[in-house]
Amino acid sequence: MSKAASIFSLILLFTVSSCGLVPLYYGNTFQPFVSDFEDGTTGVWGLEQGRPGLIAVVTNPVRTGTYAVKFTILPGVTWGSGNRTEMKYFNIDPYGEEVYYGWSCMLAPGYTDNGLWQIIGQWHDQPDPFADESWSSFPKNSPPLSINYTSNRVYLVVIHSGIKNKTMWEYGVPVGYGQWFDVAVHVKWSMLSDGFVEAWINGTNLYPERIYCPTVVNRIGNYLKIGLYRDENAQGSNVVYYDNVKIGKTLTEVQP
Repeated sequence: MSKAASIFSLILLFTVSSCGLVPLYYGNTFQPFVSDFEDGTTGVWGLEQGRPGLIAVVTNPVRTGTYAVKFTILPGVTWGSGNRTEMKYFNIDPYGEEVYYGWSCMLAPGYTDNGLWQIIGQWHDQPDPFADESWSSFPKNSPPLSINYTSNRVYLVVIHSGIKNKTMWEYGVPVGYGQWFDVAVHVKWSMLSDGFVEAWINGTNLYPERIYCPTVVNRIGNYLKIGLYRDENAQGSNVVYYDNVKIGKTLTEVQP
């Protein structure tokens, strides 16, 4: 590879979207990631909160270690385009790669459930500048892949699978308030039918088989977001906790 080509492959471009500053780049390579917040900070994560203090590092409760992150969402308090309190991780995993993601999560005691959709983890798409796409013309898509919570169940949503959300909810795993549960997701990032998704809560499959379908809309790929994003009609204040966010090449690598 020429020096010019090497430099080009490492170019990191940033643009401002409704979801904040997001990187757009090619030439990335897979990098394992562990964010356990044990330095007492949110580290490399970008914060999306409608007011200061809605994202906080706490010492209780924790899944392991000393620290976890607390997300608070309030009715009518928005960030960008919706009622959300989230953190985003910019290091997008390479196109065509198989990757495992994992984290631990707790819905706080007294969590308000209105039977409306709530996203507790998502991989969001973005425009590809190398294909002349930009945020000004990029459609406001639902995330290609998300982990959702509705009516006491955690379930998987895969937009391009053709599987209805109601069906995915029926296969979802019940969770209790005030109890940690462990999320694991295995993805192949592809625009073609060889892309796939499979996911587990506490080791239980969120769907009885691996789902094959496109998992990205372009070769730029999706960036990871954790926290809470919910239907604008949802009422009440909610709190969710996260710990042990990991990205790896095996299921074992992303377990708590």
